[in-house]
Amino acid sequence: MFLDRLYPNEPKFVNWERLSSVPNIDKIVVDLRGELDVLPDQFDVVVNAAAMPGLMTSWSEFDTYMTCNIKLVENLITHRVGEKTHFVQFSTSSVYGITAIGDEKSECLPTSPYGVTKLAAEELIRAYHRTQGLPHTILRLFSVFGPGQRPDMAYHKLIEAISAGKEFIVYGDGLQSRTNTYIDDCVGIVATIAETGATNEVFNIAGGDSVTLNDAIASIEQEIGKPARIKNMEARKGDQRTTSGVTEKAHKTFGFAPTTSFSEGIRKQIEWQLAQ
Repeated sequence: MFLDRLYPNEPKFVNWERLSSVPNIDKIVVDLRGELDVLPDQFDVVVNAAAMPGLMTSWSEFDTYMTCNIKLVENLITHRVGEKTHFVQFSTSSVYGITAIGDEKSECLPTSPYGVTKLAAEELIRAYHRTQGLPHTILRLFSVFGPGQRPDMAYHKLIEAISAGKEFIVYGDGLQSRTNTYIDDCVGIVATIAETGATNEVFNIAGGDSVTLNDAIASIEQEIGKPARIKNMEARKGDQRTTSGVTEKAHKTFGFAPTTSFSEGIRKQIEWQLAQ
């Protein structure tokens, strides 16, 4: 069963309609912050990817982030999660703060309201586990990219700008780096984890290549065959400087090993995006 609120986003509507061709899937449009009477009483597994994403808008739209990223989780747990339901929560590297370069024991020092709300959701889940035994697994995802990427994310914007000859804004010096996670690697490990028993632990899920924004720009320029029109502006408050997720724990527990390099993944994203 797929649940979605379907906020105004044309690519998301296209992906939603494509699910109609997949057998044995029910699609329900619902705001999970509200009443959940339209849903079945129990689930074996709940994979919660619902959230309000994005660091920058979280400074100006805090109420939305609070309800989508915290209240929604509480609503799901209290209304539709039973004592035997495995609750899989999508979290983010943003809980670590400016640098996310260690393992899951690294101190969490979020530098944006978005990161704060996602960490609060983690703590809420752990509170329900400590007091009511909620079976859960928390996944801290690092910069997911590839075909289907959200239009508000950097690589999507960059590909669109270069292909159309439009200006792309680089905030800061472009040396900020990410260990991007290719979508197929992400989906594969999520499916594996959902099918296992709850671990009641947190796992980093990240790709293997560390790439600066400047390097990403150069790669996309080469793939598209056009130069980028770059405008440099001051770094934004709360932006992460470096993410380099250590995934040894996920590898030992689930055999997680990303197989798609950044160069291969960005090429596939470009092919998908230009074909839209």
